[in-house]
Amino acid sequence: MDKHTDIRYTTAFRVKKWILFTFCCLSIVGTIIMAALASTIVDHYVDQNSDQFNDLTIDERQRLKSMAKVVIYVSTAYAILFNLLGLMGAYKEHYCMTVTYAILMTLGTLGSIGTAIQNPYYYTNTVIYLLVTILAFAFAYDLRRRRLILFSAPIVISPVPAPTVDAIPLTPPPHYQKEDAGKQYAPVAQSEDIPPSEKHRSYAAVVANDEEGAHDGAHDGHHNDHHHEQGGHEPHE
Repeated sequence: MDKHTDIRYTTAFRVKKWILFTFCCLSIVGTIIMAALASTIVDHYVDQNSDQFNDLTIDERQRLKSMAKVVIYVSTAYAILFNLLGLMGAYKEHYCMTVTYAILMTLGTLGSIGTAIQNPYYYTNTVIYLLVTILAFAFAYDLRRRRLILFSAPIVISPVPAPTVDAIPLTPPPHYQKEDAGKQYAPVAQSEDIPPSEKHRSYAAVVANDEEGAHDGAHDGHHNDHHHEQGGHEPHE
């Protein structure tokens, strides 16, 4: 897929991706800040309203504050993991992570609706959660469309050309003659500009010329010997 047909390069896809990513980042930061404030509020509330805890000893009060902080920290860790799921799903463009985040956001939105009914101050949070839930489902739908397009595209396998092995040029052996048998001759030099086929042809021509020269030399020697024998029977004047 190229940039003209891939949905990930469209403006709408990028807007959905980075809005969801930004919301998850802000949610993580806001969750950490709220956890720190809640922990501080618990300490001040127990210390400033000691009259309400007269029946508790100092150790029991400390234990109560510790239990409240544990609940706050566990809820904070859950919220951070929840938002990390959406953050990584948006950044990596992962379909399963995004769908899981959208489903969890749906549950959170339903819970915030019940809270908003009891307390009108939570209406703003409910609206924000609802918009983010719709955005997460829309982004997951785009990811699913892209996956279906990728899986339905035909796989084209280009044939791999067979490796070619260049013919190894054969260097003609040194040329020796009978009277120069004791001398050392270097191999016949070959030009690199000549193709391998011409080199083989040149080698075959050298061998053929050698055989023809040897045959002609033997024939001439035999002819001279025969002529010498005939000349020996001629009468001398």
